[in-house]
Amino acid sequence: MKNIIAWKKNYEVGNIEIDSQHKTFLKIIEKLQNAYENKLNDQLLLGYVIELYKYAAYHFVSEENYMIEQQYPDYEEHKKLHDDLLKELVDNITTFKIEYIDVEKLIDFSLNWFIAHTTTIDKKIIEYINSKE
Repeated sequence: MKNIIAWKKNYEVGNIEIDSQHKTFLKIIEKLQNAYENKLNDQLLLGYVIELYKYAAYHFVSEENYMIEQQYPDYEEHKKLHDDLLKELVDNITTFKIEYIDVEKLIDFSLNWFIAHTTTIDKKIIEYINSKE
C-alpha cells in the first residue's frame, strides 16, 4: 500500500482555517496508515478510525458554517457529500467492531476522498468568496 501521506501545496484552498483543519485531517489518516502498517493492535486501529470520524464531523460542521456565513450557493450539495463520507466512516466503524474490515481499503478510500474533495469541491467555496469581492 504505502501511500505517501504528506501535505501538498495543491491541497490548499486558500483559507487559513480550512487549510489548517485539512492538514489535521490528513495527519489522522497518516496515523491510521502507520498503525496499520506497523501491525499495531486492533483497539488502536479502531481508535484512529473513530478519531477520523469525529474530526471529519467537526471539520464538516465548521466548513458548513463558513458556507452558510458566506451564502455559498452549492451549500446543500456540498453538505450531502460530507454526510455521505460520515455515513461511510460510521459503516466502517460498525463493521470493525463486529468483524474484520479492510483497513487498507479504508485508508485508500479516505485519502482519495480527501484529495479529490479538497482539490475540487472545497476550492469552489473560496473561488466563490473571491468572486464576490
